[in-house]
Amino acid sequence: MAPPLRLTLLGVGAMASPRFAPAGLLVASGRHRVAFDGGPGAEPPDGRLDAWLVTDEYAELRSALRRLAAERGLVPRMTEVDPGGLRIRALPVAHTSHPTCGYRIVERRGRWCGRRSSGPSRPGRQRRT
Repeated sequence: MAPPLRLTLLGVGAMASPRFAPAGLLVASGRHRVAFDGGPGAEPPDGRLDAWLVTDEYAELRSALRRLAAERGLVPRMTEVDPGGLRIRALPVAHTSHPTCGYRIVERRGRWCGRRSSGPSRPGRQRRT
């Protein structure tokens, strides 16, 4: 059985919000963790990170994000990653005059390869005899 997928908000505010830390997300599945955006006050908790992804490489917080990611041996980037049982794909977003993206996060699960039973061919339907 695959480990559960956990999504943790690191912050929900805009860059200069006086009330909230910058928007950020931590995605975890088993021992694999990926951070999205964030910034000062919205850093991922201590521990290993597989990647630090951003939705805008030219965002106002890019310098702060580079410093925070460098402390963990990472470079924040707009890319695709496949850590463990996750598949994370960057999808272009028409938002500004430069490239930005959103992400599709897919949890890869094993497929059951058991023998088909002699029961109904489709759920809720009985076989005709």
